Amino acid sequence: MSVSPVNIPGGLPIHGPANPTASPIPGSGLLPSPGDFAQLMGDYMQQASEMQSKVGTDIETLASGQSDNIHEVVLSAAQADLAIRMVLEIRNRLVNTYQEVMRMQI
Repeated sequence: MSVSPVNIPGGLPIHGPANPTASPIPGSGLLPSPGDFAQLMGDYMQQASEMQSKVGTDIETLASGQSDNIHEVVLSAAQADLAIRMVLEIRNRLVNTYQEVMRMQI
């Protein structure tokens, strides 16, 4: 059975999916794989770690008198803190979601 496109007056035609039987779950073809998510979280954690180490070196240079730019040090410390908080919040949400799924009765 073929599906013909639906035309909207003044608009572009709306086409159905190319292969309607490809996935039993609607929209699941758009979901990233678990490996993509793990890579994304790894990248976030790596960036947050790099920001923390940069803040440490910035504080050392400020304390030793090699730099006098307090504004930049405070700004980078706030950015690093925000990055760590974001990673922790994502982790907390994932743990809460897992616990909620485990409480579901089948």
